[in-house]
Amino acid sequence: MTFLPARPALLLLLLAGCVSRGVVEEAGSGGAGMALRLQPCVDRTETAGRDLGAEATAAFRADLAASGRFRLDPDARYTLSCDVETFLPGNAAKRLLLPIWGDAAAQVAAMIRDRQSGDTVLIVAGNAALTLGGTLAPVTIGADRYILDAAVSEAVRKMRAWAARGGP
Repeated sequence: MTFLPARPALLLLLLAGCVSRGVVEEAGSGGAGMALRLQPCVDRTETAGRDLGAEATAAFRADLAASGRFRLDPDARYTLSCDVETFLPGNAAKRLLLPIWGDAAAQVAAMIRDRQSGDTVLIVAGNAALTLGGTLAPVTIGADRYILDAAVSEAVRKMRAWAARGGP
């Protein structure tokens, strides 16, 4: 009977030995990812007091670098342009009073264009929304600081999926 408690430990040791760790290069990526020239994002929302274009550009720069699928190069064949289409900073106090009031939301649009041919090869939208209300409203305080980043992350996720299917 004493070997029964040892079974889970033995099983964990065996399973730990089966875990493989390493980096796998994806076919067609060349190991370095697709080169993109990132243009500054344009803020179409005209939000006062914030430079959403600069914030979105910084978020794209960080997400693209972290993706492993893209690399930024000022001389790249493909240009990524982006627009901030929607930005609602939200208000937790308003959401607490009325759940449908004070939502936070952001939408960005990204376009990849071939500089050699002038063709647009991809258009994606990234959306993020926080519409919780009632007693959960305090949890959403500060959504204005991350909602735009979440929309950019969704756009980059869609770009990665496109690149994984073969890209341009």
